[in-house]
Amino acid sequence: MSHKIVAVLKREGVPAHAIRTLSYHAAEHGDAATVRLIYSSLTAGVASECGKWDSDLAHTPENKNYSNFGCATQSNLATMVANPADLVGPRGEAGVDAERRDNVIDEWRQQGTRDLPDLL
Repeated sequence: MSHKIVAVLKREGVPAHAIRTLSYHAAEHGDAATVRLIYSSLTAGVASECGKWDSDLAHTPENKNYSNFGCATQSNLATMVANPADLVGPRGEAGVDAERRDNVIDEWRQQGTRDLPDLL
């Protein structure tokens, strides 16, 4: 059943990298085992509208920033970021491309060290 659900999700426009299937021990449920769907949506944005000037910046004895200081910068960054999860934490490491590594090392051995930067 999970394969059919994945096919429907892809057909409806959900990108393949956003779909993950996992199994769980459902034998004790017999024919009444359920399919569990969990989804999340992460977007980048600012908490409030920028441009609020609710205090007089000329008369602040504490010498603090105004309430929405940096809001425009944060809003612009949120608009430009491709994957909002990158703002939460780093991505996992990708696997090593052994074939590419072997090709580069072979080229380097054939041409010598003078052309190594051009190969990378």
